[in-house]
Amino acid sequence: MKKQTSASNHITLAPVLNADSFAEFRGEIIDTLEDFCDSNGIAISNPEKEEYDREAGYAPSENEAIIFGDDYDLIVDEATYEMDWENPKPLPDSLVKRNAKNALNTFNSILQKRGTRELRKH
Repeated sequence: MKKQTSASNHITLAPVLNADSFAEFRGEIIDTLEDFCDSNGIAISNPEKEEYDREAGYAPSENEAIIFGDDYDLIVDEATYEMDWENPKPLPDSLVKRNAKNALNTFNSILQKRGTRELRKH
């Protein structure tokens, strides 16, 4: 899925946003954050993931997911809050930026709550 930026300072998703592509887009948001965590040595302790891994029979560190369960949902819900996948339309850059900021604040809160390294502005 490609992002298209128009000269009118709006962003939309192309070609068509449907339930499947919206789920994929949400997954890409988490993949990006997990890549960031992985490249910076950030691990997030998550009781939901630990319970899932035990029940699924995963050995420690076999499941590579870093962001999991409610944490996953909180972050992508903040990032995609005003998006309507049933009726896609361009979103103003200011709205996209606000959603991204809310998602990063939520991500930072999760890191702080779990006692991991905090993201800092440079």
